[in-house]
Amino acid sequence: MYIPKLSVDVEYRLRQANLLHLRDGTHLIPSKELKHDILERVAETMYALKAYPTNSEIEAVASALGRIHPCLKEQGSASGWSGWKNSLKFKMGNYRTKMRRLGHCDVTVNGGKHGKHSPCGDPPNKRIKRGEINYLPDYPDGQDDSTLEDARQTMVDEMKKKTPNAALIKQKMDLTFALRRSEVVKDKPAITQICERWPALFTEQQ
Repeated sequence: MYIPKLSVDVEYRLRQANLLHLRDGTHLIPSKELKHDILERVAETMYALKAYPTNSEIEAVASALGRIHPCLKEQGSASGWSGWKNSLKFKMGNYRTKMRRLGHCDVTVNGGKHGKHSPCGDPPNKRIKRGEINYLPDYPDGQDDSTLEDARQTMVDEMKKKTPNAALIKQKMDLTFALRRSEVVKDKPAITQICERWPALFTEQQ
């Protein structure tokens, strides 16, 4: 499991603590500030990979943190990292809340089930379930509803040809993934509507 590089100051302090641990088995009791800096950086990296990591994935990260920085292993813990695992779990929840307040779509869509963070004052959506099934990515850089709709229409027109350009279809489908995902998650259209708007979705290649 990948553990990111921490700040220069934190890396230096952990390196010194690891040397002490190697020499005489000393375990570091991190200050509140140091623990916050470690958890914040690790949570940021985890969020970039997956907004809702599973329990086993969080445990794997905590385990890796203990292997890379043995000075952080917890005395009195059977695994040596159970406390870090719990802290990471809470930190990920706090980080998602922060991202939700900043308007990140991948977590805003799930926040709507509580109503509190629903965009445009939408009522609570109890049908929305937390997790990857509702993953809602942000639009690609430089793209908006208008440009992605143009790309979608280009793809639809291409699909009407006797021999559609497969490379062009793939390029447009990849580009419009966020728009398509948004429609499916938010609007829950009927299959007939999806077929009409995204005909390439039902090809063997897609």
